[in-house]
Amino acid sequence: MVPHDELLFPFDIKRDSSVATGTSAVNLNPDSVDSMSWWEHESFVNTVNLKAAEMVAFEILNPALISRAADDGAGVTLLANDVFKTSMEELFRGPPTGTVRFPSLSEITSRISQNEDRLKMLESKIERLKGSKNEP
Repeated sequence: MVPHDELLFPFDIKRDSSVATGTSAVNLNPDSVDSMSWWEHESFVNTVNLKAAEMVAFEILNPALISRAADDGAGVTLLANDVFKTSMEELFRGPPTGTVRFPSLSEITSRISQNEDRLKMLESKIERLKGSKNEP
């Protein structure tokens, strides 16, 4: 099984990356990230396959941020394999294996407000029930 963090390439931002630490020419505003998708494939257990697949993903998905990690050349060589490249193109043109959606700050505050209203209503009902038990 591939560790979960390896399946999230190239779209997760590691905490020690130049983008996350603020030492990059580009910035990542976490408030602007509303979802994250990932693709899984059995060949990703092999680092060379993962690197080559990442290069295909960059071409297909055209992300705003891409990994600048150096490739030792093996991934580039694997891209010459038409079967592999076609397989990865089909994978990344298809639906992701998973997607997680992050609520916006306004959605979160709205949910909190709704839950506070519900809590007040329930507390009121509880108080009324307590009062009716004390009545003869």
